[in-house]
Amino acid sequence: EISGTQKAYWVSNLGRVKSYQGYEAIIMKPRIENGYERIDIVYPTGRMSKMVHTLVGNEFLPMPASMEYQIHHKNFNSLDNRLSNLTYMLK
Repeated sequence: EISGTQKAYWVSNLGRVKSYQGYEAIIMKPRIENGYERIDIVYPTGRMSKMVHTLVGNEFLPMPASMEYQIHHKNFNSLDNRLSNLTYMLK
């Protein structure tokens, strides 16, 4: 489950985002923006655009102690959002 969405959105370790809004679940198609995949998520407070690799990292990777880290693609392919390709690195 994507935190804060009240079980309306889920993300997989393969980088797919699924929406459970409406009558059936659908795998959402991200848009490419500045070389990264982005998805629009509707939170109770409103709609927000999120990067897919950030959603995967936030849900599956242990958070570093410092906020000076960001999620990095190991193989430098910004469209490869699998968990096995993501890690935290210093900004």
